[in-house]
Amino acid sequence: MSKKINVLSLFDGISCSQQALKNLGIACNYYASEIEDYAMEITQKNFPKTFQLGNVAKLKVECEEWILEEKEFPPWSENSGKVWDSSIEKDVLWSTTTLQNETTLWSVPKFDLVVGGSPCQGFSNSGYGKGFEDERSKLFWHYVRILKEVKRINPDVKFLLENVKMKEECRNIITKELGVEPVEINSVYYTGQNRVRLYWTNLDIPPQRQTKKTFKEVMLPLEEVADKEVRDITDYNPKQCRNYIQFDKSGKGYKSIQDRIYSGDNRFCTLSKATGRTKYKVLVENNEGRVLYRHLDLREAEALQGLPHGYTHLGSEASVKFSIGKSLGSIGNGMTVQVMEDFFSSL
Repeated sequence: MSKKINVLSLFDGISCSQQALKNLGIACNYYASEIEDYAMEITQKNFPKTFQLGNVAKLKVECEEWILEEKEFPPWSENSGKVWDSSIEKDVLWSTTTLQNETTLWSVPKFDLVVGGSPCQGFSNSGYGKGFEDERSKLFWHYVRILKEVKRINPDVKFLLENVKMKEECRNIITKELGVEPVEINSVYYTGQNRVRLYWTNLDIPPQRQTKKTFKEVMLPLEEVADKEVRDITDYNPKQCRNYIQFDKSGKGYKSIQDRIYSGDNRFCTLSKATGRTKYKVLVENNEGRVLYRHLDLREAEALQGLPHGYTHLGSEASVKFSIGKSLGSIGNGMTVQVMEDFFSSL
């Protein structure tokens, strides 16, 4: 697609979709609905021309179409500011999509792409499994509401919704509303992160990749990471599991993610929103029973989601204080950029 497209991203997070479009060389006007200040700050640092729309639940979207007669052209048309020439054939159909939040109104001719990843906590197996009874899961219906309105002007609009694997009953509800079956893709075939997600879309489905990646492909040497401190967990009963080393610092047998260490030879765990800066651990040494680790570097986390190094680092000019923990959580709340590239390559 050579022309500049209009993109509406709901639950935008840190604009991983916009980075995917940039990587593909697809120019766009990008409208993002997001409520977290930290995530929006990251987006605006990387894409300062992004139109931030605010809360999706408070976003009004109305589509109109009309016949243009003897009056001025709409402000978004190629002939903006000119008066309609009566010698030209009349009955020209014009359309507009109006977006409005509490303070601002935008007018867009039509949207070419609607993308989003509605909150997954209520659907996730790692949560309470309330499904659509969880208030966060109900935000999906705003995606449906807005997509239906956008389709009034552009029935051929491309759309994509991403979410976690979930109970069949919830999956079937989403499938029925969107009218397409989801495709399951694991990011381990792209960046070495074990991240299984479902994608509902009318874009072309990319072919299944055949080779799994490992963490080693994005792993930094110890001398290049920000936190060079090496910790010893030899005394906490470390045991080799399939993809990680499990240890038990509390002595209570919890087997939690923060008590796992990942090596470069294996896939890394799924990055999540609920993240502290010390949650993810990287193996430094495992020799004759001695096990040493360091913390995951922010740039490694960025690379596991397909983001360029420094994407989530905020400087002193930012309106929010930079936090490694918040950046890690924002990364975990995003989409894998290379997966989105595979879908968007058909635009």
